[in-house]
Amino acid sequence: MIRSPRARSEPSPRPMMRARQNSAGDEYAVNGNNGYGGGPSTGGNRSSEDVGEIHFSMKYDFQQNTFVVRVIEAKRLPAKDFSGFSDPYCVVSLLPKDKYKLQTKIKKRTLNPRWNESFLFEDFPIEKLKTRTLHLHVFDYDRFSRDDPIGELFIPLQDLDFSQNYDVWKPLLPPKSETKNKYGEILLSLKYHVTASQLTVNIIKCKDLRIQDIATHSSGKG
Repeated sequence: MIRSPRARSEPSPRPMMRARQNSAGDEYAVNGNNGYGGGPSTGGNRSSEDVGEIHFSMKYDFQQNTFVVRVIEAKRLPAKDFSGFSDPYCVVSLLPKDKYKLQTKIKKRTLNPRWNESFLFEDFPIEKLKTRTLHLHVFDYDRFSRDDPIGELFIPLQDLDFSQNYDVWKPLLPPKSETKNKYGEILLSLKYHVTASQLTVNIIKCKDLRIQDIATHSSGKG
């Protein structure tokens, strides 16, 4: 059973819902209807709206009343770290209720992560499933600050034919700003020297600072 590796940021799944990882050789059928199927795009210059693509599959087990989502891989994710890489993971949820939420493992230092993990939403009648929207949200893990959203995807399940299985490549949508009045983030360290009764504050870095000057950048003066 796969559980969130960081319970502090993601709620635990309900007892009715399990997540497990299938073997790499377990394949789902491919369906190209309703705009699904196909492979990743390969050409063109990258725009600010291009945050990569995600490969996943979906199927419904009518005998077990279980919806299975398999998050396979992502391609061409933007770099979020100074190293030129990201540490991506994907959160899988069924909207509008966030309690149906699970996540993949974190893949270190890559822009083309391969997760190949399956998530089972058990005891989920098809009528109830068709009122939900599958939400895939890719984040960059940050050890010292809040994780950076990379991209997301919404798949309304209402009109899908679950007598067939789906194998899907889809472009990720740029993440929406979480807070309109956000001023940015700062990473610092604190160290207290007991013998000298001295507190040392070390400012390490800032990111996503709000523009304050007409010249479209801030001076950085403290």
